[in-house]
Amino acid sequence: MNQVSFILGLVDCKRRFLDIEIGWPGSVGDARVFQNSYLGNNYEAVLSQYESVTLPSGDTNDAVENIPSFILGDSAYANTRHLVTTYKVTETEADSSVRYLN
Repeated sequence: MNQVSFILGLVDCKRRFLDIEIGWPGSVGDARVFQNSYLGNNYEAVLSQYESVTLPSGDTNDAVENIPSFILGDSAYANTRHLVTTYKVTETEADSSVRYLN
């Protein structure tokens, strides 16, 4: 019986591969693969090399916020400055406004 290999890839906003991790057994969780990958151990340093983007913030046009480069992951990952996670399904059931953020 062949076991499916796990593949974890990271692409940028232009769909270019930045990192790929191959060869883990299919039964291993994606957060564990990420924690043990090159990118998982170095993503803070890698992403801090990219410039922040200035975006409007709040209700007024003069308020701005610098947004650093980040990885968007699901709720299995730890939320950090450069790794932003989505809300868990149970959190979206309690608050309908959160559902739109996912």
